[in-house]
Amino acid sequence: MARIEGDADQFTSHPVLSPTDWVLEKLRKLSVPLECLERNGAGLLQYVKDKRSKMPEIIAALLPGVEELQTVFENSSSTDEVRWTLPREFKKRCREGVRWAQWLMFEADPDLVLEAIRRQTGGQKGVCGAVWGSDDIAYRCRTCENDPTCAICVPCFQAGSHANHDYSMIHTGGGCCDCGDITAWKPSGFCSMHRGPGQVSPLPEAFVSSAQQVLEILL
Repeated sequence: MARIEGDADQFTSHPVLSPTDWVLEKLRKLSVPLECLERNGAGLLQYVKDKRSKMPEIIAALLPGVEELQTVFENSSSTDEVRWTLPREFKKRCREGVRWAQWLMFEADPDLVLEAIRRQTGGQKGVCGAVWGSDDIAYRCRTCENDPTCAICVPCFQAGSHANHDYSMIHTGGGCCDCGDITAWKPSGFCSMHRGPGQVSPLPEAFVSSAQQVLEILL
């Protein structure tokens, strides 16, 4: 818990703020009461439940906008290598903002909700989507693929059933695992953890409803 003490203007008395204090400062400017901010995500959630109309501007404050990103890039080094790389501290602030937004999306502690979903689904996902870098190892299976650009990661290949299939190991140049994607891979070649979107237990309706409100604001 980030304790808030003393004068409310204390946030602006330090030129460099921690990611949490950066979020608290932005929320304070939106007149979120200090007693709510002292409880971090739980306090913000209670505040938004009482003032639903404030949700859009709070979400906007938690996540960087176009102007804020432009300012970051303009203040970075002029070299091409660094110009398009976000500063580490800014990334930390973005992650902290997402963390607070998750409280509003899940309407509870994000860690507890995600763990409950993991237990409900048995850890399964509809689609793997593991992202590859350059020269990672993956598998093509001509028996299962829908076109020659499709491939799956090593864990999905090992957890699938490809005996007597026409497969080969490849080195990737990027991309992501197609296991569970019916547009790229035959369902008979899906592994035990990725059975396609329609085969995973549906999320609780309350979760879908609360998440939809936040996602609609973001989109």
